[in-house]
Amino acid sequence: GVLTLYTETLRKLYGAEHILIAGDFNMDRRMDDNPTGTKFSKVGERRQNMFFDSVKRLGFVDCLELHHPNYIQTHRHNRSDFPWQIDHMFATETLSRSMSSLEVMETPEVISRSDHNPIIADFDLSIA
Repeated sequence: GVLTLYTETLRKLYGAEHILIAGDFNMDRRMDDNPTGTKFSKVGERRQNMFFDSVKRLGFVDCLELHHPNYIQTHRHNRSDFPWQIDHMFATETLSRSMSSLEVMETPEVISRSDHNPIIADFDLSIA
């Protein structure tokens, strides 16, 4: 609901066409299926998938999905070696078409400083 409110405000009040939403969402579509046995949702609930589907219905494209359709690890947890993708980047349709590259960084320096792998994307705004 909050993303809908902010998106509608940006579009209506400011005429925003190119919107980027990115960060640590603390969820992965695969959490609904409990691949590690950890309970993220009640049986039969699809909370994570409902959230991601609602972002797409707002007109956003999943930038990571474009470059990594089978998921890519963005988070390392000290109690699990499952390759969670809980950090995300979504762009409006036109903006996503101007994305020239996307990288999820996992270097020794990144690993020593954080349990998250940063997402770096380049956009050619002259064509957006």
